[in-house]
Amino acid sequence: QPSYSSYNLIMSVYRKFQKLKEAEMVFQLMETSGVQSCKAYSTLIILYTRVKRYNKVDKVIKKMEEHHVKPDRENLLAQLIAYGHQGKFQKAEEIIQCMQQLGLLPDIVAYNSMIEVYSKANQFENSVAWFQKFKEESLRPDCMTYRSLVASCAQAGKLKEALQFYTEMKTLGFRLNTLNFGRLISLHRSIQNEKEILNIVSEMKEIGCVPDSSTLDAIVKVYERSGKLQQIPKALTFLQDAGWTPSERCHDILVLVCQKCNLLNEALDIFDFLCKSGAKLKESLFCNLICSCKAAGQYEEAVRVINEMYRAGIVPSLKCICTLIDVYSLMGLIKEGENLFQQLMITGQKLDVVAYSVIINMYLRAGLFQEAAQVLKLVDEQEYLKPDPYLFLSMLKVHHKCGLHEEAVKVYWKMVNSDLIWNEALFKSVIHCCGRALPLEELYKIFKNMLDANIAVDTITVNFLIDIYGKAGKLAEAYEVLKVAQKQGHVDQVSYSTLIDVYGKSKEFAKMKTAFLEMQNEGFIVPIEAYNSMLDAYGKAGQFGSVEDTLHKMKLAGIGPSISTLNILINVYGKKGLIQELQGVLRISEESGLKPDRWTYNTLIGIYGTLEMLDEAVRSFMEMQDSGLLPDRVTYVNLTAAFEKCQNFLEAGRWSLWLKQTGFST
Repeated sequence: QPSYSSYNLIMSVYRKFQKLKEAEMVFQLMETSGVQSCKAYSTLIILYTRVKRYNKVDKVIKKMEEHHVKPDRENLLAQLIAYGHQGKFQKAEEIIQCMQQLGLLPDIVAYNSMIEVYSKANQFENSVAWFQKFKEESLRPDCMTYRSLVASCAQAGKLKEALQFYTEMKTLGFRLNTLNFGRLISLHRSIQNEKEILNIVSEMKEIGCVPDSSTLDAIVKVYERSGKLQQIPKALTFLQDAGWTPSERCHDILVLVCQKCNLLNEALDIFDFLCKSGAKLKESLFCNLICSCKAAGQYEEAVRVINEMYRAGIVPSLKCICTLIDVYSLMGLIKEGENLFQQLMITGQKLDVVAYSVIINMYLRAGLFQEAAQVLKLVDEQEYLKPDPYLFLSMLKVHHKCGLHEEAVKVYWKMVNSDLIWNEALFKSVIHCCGRALPLEELYKIFKNMLDANIAVDTITVNFLIDIYGKAGKLAEAYEVLKVAQKQGHVDQVSYSTLIDVYGKSKEFAKMKTAFLEMQNEGFIVPIEAYNSMLDAYGKAGQFGSVEDTLHKMKLAGIGPSISTLNILINVYGKKGLIQELQGVLRISEESGLKPDRWTYNTLIGIYGTLEMLDEAVRSFMEMQDSGLLPDRVTYVNLTAAFEKCQNFLEAGRWSLWLKQTGFST
């Protein structure tokens, strides 16, 4: 049976050679035999502390208390060191009190532990206070003292104090380790002077402290905070000069740096080197590279990276697969994107809102609106899904493209009843996708909410709203939209042209003229579309003097008529029976080289028929055929009506039969 001394001796050996498992076995044997060795407890505490198994430390200390084992200096210091590593300053203070009660004076190990415990607890002032007590006891600090102090400064963000302790340390002939140098670099919240960082690296070289991945990481973070990542190459040169050689971890950091500096090709070069060297890369590195390739438009490189990922046996995350689906979509490889989506569905993986948004947008981008609608049905079946702004946008677009305006309105009400924070894209998408289906009061409310959210309008949205309000006869609202756009500088020719058309259709001729003058005063060249709207409005109202005045303005502005202009004039003159003026329009058309379109001929046939000018109607029909334009249903209906009007019922019946034979419904 081993004696007390035997246990002390064997446990000392295990502690020296760090044999934790063997020490645990002997400790169990000791407990079974009934022997209680304080040194054995101390050994286990020290060994557990070295491997950071602090829960085991607590159990050992508890067993000591249960067996009434009195701690000695060595044991108390072992406990103090364990508490110091964990930042348990209250427990550490209890150990110090216990030492004082036993008449044991704290030594350098105790003081270092107290400085460390407050450093870990982020209590800089207490760390410094214990350092002052240290000096009052006329004890000489060692390397660990200053390393703990620098660590405490790093925790508290005290650069000035850290540099002071570092200077004292050098004066006493001590040196920081790599970790401390990294903390010293990290304390530079920004780079006021790049030399400060480079000098630290140079000092590492002088004392033979080789930088590692933690040093690189600290430098990168400081440069990133300062917005000076582009200057990293210079720092890398200093690191290499100090003996730094990139490890796998360093390569990961460098790839991220290259990506952040938009040095994608350099990042890919490092990536290729890592793959060839057989380095074990993280899934996040692959995913970040794929995202960078996609953002840079290098889609083939993104596919190559994912293939390397598969070769490495790494299972891509949902985010990575979604990014790849988006890449395939941008490349037009819809089948490949669909295959990935099908694989996700087969595996039963739970898709999130981002995944569904990517898949829907793939189909939208390809113009496959029905397929996108099918995916939306899957979204509706997933009760766990809470749509985010991007998914709501996709839903609105799908319903809009499929002409399902009522469904788009349902999506809008879901958005209203959710706790969604609306952004610019949501406001404008709702206006464009639901504007013609929502009540006008609700549309006006959306517009007002958008303005209250300090979101600027754009010309497309402005023109759309003017058109909606105008067609609904809400002229005041249409004009208000224009005024808001004017203040924000977002009006164009189309805005005024749309308003002119709105006033014209509402027979608000004074307002139409005012809008025309405003357009000119704003410096816009009045487009042909605005003139056409005015001609149509004046003509239908029988104000032919104003029609002539508008034509004169066009001529002065150097704007020639378009085929739409001629069609409008033919329509208004013809319906008023002004054949002479109509013939004049046709001559202008011929002189201008404007070829009549199907609408022109159909209108002429209809007008001539109404005026019982059958020969002219038939001649227009023949000219239409000679010009290569195919007659449509309107053509045949107008021609049949012309024969009926002229009492030629036989021809009318023949053309009516022709309508049926050609598949047109009468």
